[in-house]
Amino acid sequence: MDRYSRKDAEMAFDRLVKAIGGRVATSYNDVGAYRLDYAGCYGGFNVERIINEQAELPIHSATAQKRP
Repeated sequence: MDRYSRKDAEMAFDRLVKAIGGRVATSYNDVGAYRLDYAGCYGGFNVERIINEQAELPIHSATAQKRP
């Protein structure tokens, strides 16, 4: 079974942010921006939108394995 690499996830993340007209976070408290976070306990990368200076809201989880 093929697996996504971090590079694959970063490229997909960049395309997603561009497609929705968003921007990539430059710091952990960049409110309104998106960031790509690796969450091993969930098996892959998460795209998160920073909603305030203390918390983030996960909007989508991508699994670490490609689906057939």
